[in-house]
Amino acid sequence: MFRSINKIKNFGVYADFHGASLPDFQKFNLIFGWNYSGKTTFSRIFRCIELDEIHKDYADGSYAFVDHAGAEHTSGQTSSAKVRVFNDDFKVANFRWETGNSVQPI
Repeated sequence: MFRSINKIKNFGVYADFHGASLPDFQKFNLIFGWNYSGKTTFSRIFRCIELDEIHKDYADGSYAFVDHAGAEHTSGQTSSAKVRVFNDDFKVANFRWETGNSVQPI
């Protein structure tokens, strides 16, 4: 899957982020941090890759990730990466909470 982040620009707290100093991703990665530190925004970037579209709140945002084969995945490019994200945006788009605390099927 993804090996590293090259850049994230104009995505919330990631105004002009370059990932050169970060260690490469591994098979499993734990992302944690304080509230408002960019975790949800980071998940939204991966959701952009999943959906092949830029998030509506970051229309001028851009990103570039490198996969383990060395190919770069950038915003505005259709990606062959198979990414699945379960975050609040996914829940809002796919779950319908009805009266009586029941959940409609996806």
